[in-house]
Amino acid sequence: MKIQRQLWRRREARVAYTYSFILSVLLFFPLPQAPGIPSDAHIDKFIHIFLFAILTVVWLRALRAGIRVSFQYLVIPFSYALFTEVVQGLLPYRSADPFDLVCDAVGILSAYLIVRLNPALVNR
Repeated sequence: MKIQRQLWRRREARVAYTYSFILSVLLFFPLPQAPGIPSDAHIDKFIHIFLFAILTVVWLRALRAGIRVSFQYLVIPFSYALFTEVVQGLLPYRSADPFDLVCDAVGILSAYLIVRLNPALVNR
């Protein structure tokens, strides 16, 4: 509990929690079909990659991973991605899609590689 309180005091952690909450709202609530985009378009896959890449970066900043970025820091975004797909499968107006989970993983791993190449992104 003490570690959690210390984490909450940092601005980066509040940003990570807030972004995770907003992402949950986007992923769990029904969204209307966007006009002009056919329902079979795979634009949502690119959106998943983008959203989970951002999630990874904000959590790496919150955890101050920096130069010591390793796969252990990816537990949070991978767990969150799996959790969101399971919940979407349980909701009557959403559906779980294994390809969304793959795209989430692509976004997470892409952000991880970018941060590994440029640790200054999370060390500010």
